[in-house]
Amino acid sequence: MKTQYPIWWKASWLCLLLAGIFFLFPLVDLREVNALNTWYKPAKFCLSVGIYLMSIIWVVDLLNIEDQRKRKLIRNISIVILLELALIVMQGARGVKSHFNISSISGAVIFQLMGVLIVVNTVFLIWIITLYFKKKSKPMDISLHMRNFIRLGLLLLLFSSLIGGAMIGLNRHLASPDAIATFHIPILDWKIGQGDLRISHFLGMHGLQLFALIGISINGVSQLKKATAVWLYSLIGLYCLAVLSVFLLAMI
Repeated sequence: MKTQYPIWWKASWLCLLLAGIFFLFPLVDLREVNALNTWYKPAKFCLSVGIYLMSIIWVVDLLNIEDQRKRKLIRNISIVILLELALIVMQGARGVKSHFNISSISGAVIFQLMGVLIVVNTVFLIWIITLYFKKKSKPMDISLHMRNFIRLGLLLLLFSSLIGGAMIGLNRHLASPDAIATFHIPILDWKIGQGDLRISHFLGMHGLQLFALIGISINGVSQLKKATAVWLYSLIGLYCLAVLSVFLLAMI
């Protein structure tokens, strides 16, 4: 993949490298945004986007479509997601909020632009899911179970995108901002007890990597035992149920 899509594969690694660098910036830059160092959000998103890009490149590369279509799809998704990341990093460098920032005209415009990019990326995601379910374009060089695991991961990723849309609609990431947080996770800034939608959003977004790893681990098995298949599907089902439960509990 690094030879077929060199620019975007290198871009994903660059995101991971920047994540490591940005996590060190708080040692010399003490500015805070919402009681959290201004560089933590850019660092977290660089890490997440780097993993996301690698996953999408791999998932698209498996499709049974022309190489040119693969390259165009990967290029378009990469451009969209990297533009959103660039806006987040820019706002972090400025020491201002990137998400839900309507305190200034520039902040509101940037936030709206990020919303547009998220919608575009979701459209591309739906396109990939459609290709994975179409008879002519679905991957043929992998096992049925691995293909199903990737499908489930993509559907969970779509659900995660819808959670992101819900946060934009609420104009906040907390469903119950007036409630008292029972537990706060540092750096991630997750607030347990206040209906923090970011938790289910994160778990849904990166379930794809977990499901793909499970699929890879059994892809070479010629005949998967029925009991093993049931156990693996149950494990993935429980993860999906957990993501849905975390989301519903946040909304209550």
